[in-house]
Amino acid sequence: LKKAKILHKEGHIITQDKQLLLDSLSWGPDLENLPLFKKNFYQPIQKLPYTVAVISGRSSRSYYHWMVDQLPRLKLLADSGLSYDKLFFPKITDSFQRETLEILGIKKENIIESSSNQVFAPETTIAISNPSTAYINNDKYNRSNHFPRWVIPFLRENFLNKKADEKAPFRKVYITRKNATWRRILNEMEIIPKLEEMGFEIHALEKESIASQAKLFNESKVIIGPHGAAFTNLVFCQKGCKVIEIFNPKHPEVLFH
Repeated sequence: LKKAKILHKEGHIITQDKQLLLDSLSWGPDLENLPLFKKNFYQPIQKLPYTVAVISGRSSRSYYHWMVDQLPRLKLLADSGLSYDKLFFPKITDSFQRETLEILGIKKENIIESSSNQVFAPETTIAISNPSTAYINNDKYNRSNHFPRWVIPFLRENFLNKKADEKAPFRKVYITRKNATWRRILNEMEIIPKLEEMGFEIHALEKESIASQAKLFNESKVIIGPHGAAFTNLVFCQKGCKVIEIFNPKHPEVLFH
């Protein structure tokens, strides 16, 4: 796109003829509440004399959305053969974001980080679709809860040790959300001793590296835990791994089915 504008940390794109590029929205929009429609919200436009590819979207600080919605756009960009000067990301704040970008060879000097109220006007903008299928149907925008199959080999090839799958899975693992602000198991301290008696390891993954998480899931034959972003790592499991995912009965999810 020539002379488009990139708004907000989520990378909303306004075309040269002032149209909102719907495919730049990561979720079904409640249009009236989008930040881009708020008066006096944005800073003056910052012009950029080069080509910028947008690797951005909602909930980029979520491990799940970062791994399956944001990073796979880099593969789409590479496969397109399009050349660019800079990559547009939301502000990089978390260690897993920095670690994955380093593994993928993305240098900090090639990144434009955006805060909520900045507006950028590149000479050329490359808009990359969200891999988790979004589509328009009867004037409604919908977002699939499933990402395409090619995302799995992309993540495995980049973040799983090349020697993975050589050893038969042997670990039994319980993933705790004790450090999370929601979706915790209230009587977890009663459950954990029982699980340990059955040979389960207890893991909180917030501070573990991507490599260690990938290795843990690849070596696991049974995984139990409450629904959460940690289950993104199921992409690293070997065939036949048994998974017990615990839900609030009022909030079932199908992301990892």
